[in-house]
Amino acid sequence: MKLFITNKATIKGEMMKIVITRTNKKKQSFEVAVMDGVTPIHKEVVSGIKDRDEVVWKLADLYGAVDIEIVVAKVMRFTVSQIPNIPILDETEAKEFFESNKDYVYDRMVTVITEALRTKKTVVRLFELSGTGVYLTSDKHTWVFGLQQALQHYIDIEWYEKCTTIHKLIQKI
Repeated sequence: MKLFITNKATIKGEMMKIVITRTNKKKQSFEVAVMDGVTPIHKEVVSGIKDRDEVVWKLADLYGAVDIEIVVAKVMRFTVSQIPNIPILDETEAKEFFESNKDYVYDRMVTVITEALRTKKTVVRLFELSGTGVYLTSDKHTWVFGLQQALQHYIDIEWYEKCTTIHKLIQKI
């Protein structure tokens, strides 16, 4: 289950939101992240609903949340995720988009490759280009290279939990 808590505070003109992701249902552990658009600017893992709520309110106060809207979205397990639409049509736009949205692109790559391995697919659709019905795809033989790039990015920003996930994916391929 994911809860998206949005507020009116902004950094760099983007809508800030606090995203809560349940990481373990039985142990009631949660990841709480403050997002600037698609980029996480703060992450914490907490155990229990009481701790989760305390962290959410602390972060909402710290980042100046005025209005908090809670939207509950179901996480679909063992199914293929919805293919996101990105605002690019040519190679120049693609390079700029990917360079300025590395976390988003690499998170998407990890998600689709995980799903592909689970469903035994050899080609994945990463993005739809500007609602045109044209997709950016990746064949299985290119996944390790892409994951290695993602791994280096997450090492550079010291997001080691994500590095562990990517390393395990590379071993499965």
